[in-house]
Amino acid sequence: MDEFLNYDYLSKTDVILSLLINIPFVLYWVFKLAAALTNFSRISNVKSGIYNGYWIDPIKKEINCEVLRLKKTIRGLRIIPLYKHKTFHDYKVLLKPYKLNHYIFGAVWSGKEDTIYRGYSLFLYDIENDTFIGKWIGPKSNGHINSGDWHMAFFTDVNSLYINYLKLRKFYTLREMFFPSTTILTHIIAKHKTYPFDTFKVENIELRINENSFIPTLGKISIPFIKYIQTKVNSSDAVLDIGTGTGFYPIYLAKNIRCNVKGIDIGEKTITLARSNAIQNEVSSLVEFDVCKEDELFFSISTKEKFDFIIANLPFTRVAKSYQSRNSNFYSSFAGSVNLLEQLILGSQYHIKPNGKLLFCYGESGYRDLLESLVKISSWGYLNIVKTITEKDETFYIMELELSERVKNYYSELNEMQQKLK
Repeated sequence: MDEFLNYDYLSKTDVILSLLINIPFVLYWVFKLAAALTNFSRISNVKSGIYNGYWIDPIKKEINCEVLRLKKTIRGLRIIPLYKHKTFHDYKVLLKPYKLNHYIFGAVWSGKEDTIYRGYSLFLYDIENDTFIGKWIGPKSNGHINSGDWHMAFFTDVNSLYINYLKLRKFYTLREMFFPSTTILTHIIAKHKTYPFDTFKVENIELRINENSFIPTLGKISIPFIKYIQTKVNSSDAVLDIGTGTGFYPIYLAKNIRCNVKGIDIGEKTITLARSNAIQNEVSSLVEFDVCKEDELFFSISTKEKFDFIIANLPFTRVAKSYQSRNSNFYSSFAGSVNLLEQLILGSQYHIKPNGKLLFCYGESGYRDLLESLVKISSWGYLNIVKTITEKDETFYIMELELSERVKNYYSELNEMQQKLK
């Protein structure tokens, strides 16, 4: 056995040949490492973090708003969407700088589920403004080759706050669960539990409820919210109601304004109830209800479907101020979550028309700091608080958002381009 452990039998020739055989492999990996380090040095001036992106398609006359996260890697710059719109909208981009000009990047797009997001881009990085401007060309679909302009801008004022939150989001949730404050939902939940009827009335409409239904007449913000919406919406507008529940908002608007409204909510029973209420109030030709997913609010909305108004009175109370009421049947009607807020702000920007608005309710007990950060990194403009209602244990807000001036300018440029081509 010892003779097999004795390497003296190897001749110098064997050693030299062995080294010569392995030299190419060693040189290959040395070259790869040197190239990677060189590549990494070329992207040193690019800022990592969150970028706001816009894809402008002149053929389809579309502008898609994206929120992207850029990371530096040995291979180059890696970009992924922070909010994945629908399950198939899940792509990644790898940008590599050109050797002769470190501010010009070639990019390869790859989609995990759908080939429509694959393609190639050429980007110019503006170091003074921390922006990327480029062209994207993708596969052929619907009779033409997908292509368009890409703009990506870095957000200096919210990056550190939101990046830190993304890293520690699980910690924040666990902290609120294990160290909850006094619940503020006790009173409103008690009112729902003792409500003696199986219907409720608001002006000229009557709606049936089930054992878990939120009753707008018992709340403090629901009626003021619909009254404000009524001053904004016209009969020609298309409206989307997120978290429709009994169908109160769509039925009210259809009954009083005669506009078309689509309502979405989780749970087939909830949607069945809303449809029944629409028939009962004779507005079924104007309203439509669909089931969505808790972790994917816009699941039942087609990718290109856009609305003049998106309205939402979703649960917003943060975990720390609601967790002690978690065993109640009505808990889900009031307890908000970070995921729900992210979907509302980041997801709704895909489905709003150029001059449309997002109208929603929120409260001081919610994630106000996160809300403001989400608005800043999105394509929405200034967060406008149009009404404040102060109660004993809560302050309610009716908030209004419209697309930023930058996005509106992109739409204007796109329309001008289309006019010139006619």
